[in-house]
Amino acid sequence: MARYIARFMKDVLGENGYETEICQRSLEIEAANKARAADAAKIKFCEAESVGDWSLHADRFQITEPQIKSHPIISKLIDAFGNWRKHRQEIREIRDLDDDEFANLAHELRISPADLDTFVRHGPHAVDELPKLLTALGIDEKALSRTQPLVLRDMVRVCASCQQKHQCDRDLDAGTSAQHYKEYCLNASTIDALE
Repeated sequence: MARYIARFMKDVLGENGYETEICQRSLEIEAANKARAADAAKIKFCEAESVGDWSLHADRFQITEPQIKSHPIISKLIDAFGNWRKHRQEIREIRDLDDDEFANLAHELRISPADLDTFVRHGPHAVDELPKLLTALGIDEKALSRTQPLVLRDMVRVCASCQQKHQCDRDLDAGTSAQHYKEYCLNASTIDALE
C-alpha cells in the first residue's frame, strides 16, 4: 500500500475582498493506487464533515504523494487548524448578517437568536455528546424526536452551552455515563423525567 495526501480545497472570499483558496481538510490515506486513495479520501472527508457529498464543503481535492513521511500528530494538528479556520469563517459569515437577517434565520430554525448565537460560537460539534449519552442510557433519540421534539430541542440547546464536555466525553469513552451523568449533566432532570 502506498501513502497519499488528500487536500480538500475551497474558494472563499478573503477579508481583503479577493477570492482565496483555503484547505478545508488534509487527510493521509493508505491505498493501492491514486484512484483508490481518491475514493477513500472522499468517504473519510464526508464522515469528518458529516455530509453525504464532499462537494458540499469543498470545491475540489488534490491527491499527492507525501514529500516527507508524515507523523500522526502533525496530521491531527493540520486537521485541528483546518477545523478552526472553517469555524472562524462560519462565525464571520453569521456575524455579517444584520440583526433582522439573524433573527429571521433563528426563527426559521425555531430557536431564539441567543441560542443561535450560542450554537454558532460553540461550533458544529457542540452537541456531539447528547446522542451518545442518550444511547448509553437506552433512550431512542429518533423516537424522542418524533414524540417530544420540543424536549429534544431544549436538550440540544442545554447541551450546546454545557461547560462539562470533558467530563462527559471521559465518561462516554469509559462507558460510565449511566453512573455519573447526574453529577454534572444539565439535562439530568429532563432525562430522569423521560425514563
